[in-house]
Amino acid sequence: MTTCIVCYRPSDTALAVIGEPDWHQVFLEVLGLPDDEAKAVVASVTGWQQTYVVCAACASKSPFPAPVRAVQDASIPVVAQPAAQA
Repeated sequence: MTTCIVCYRPSDTALAVIGEPDWHQVFLEVLGLPDDEAKAVVASVTGWQQTYVVCAACASKSPFPAPVRAVQDASIPVVAQPAAQA
């Protein structure tokens, strides 16, 4: 089991984020990650899709319903930037 990216509590749940790096940063900040930490996490992100371990309590802070949209063959909830939707 890993830990939540926001509160560091043990968690076995995750959310995938699809979109440009600034979309990832905003999503992490909405969950409660401080700006500088969100920037550091996003600096290590490669590509448009990244999965973050987020506990249920922190995920519930998001204004985005999870899953925001179904992604074919996705096994976890996904939050996607509107422009990234096909």
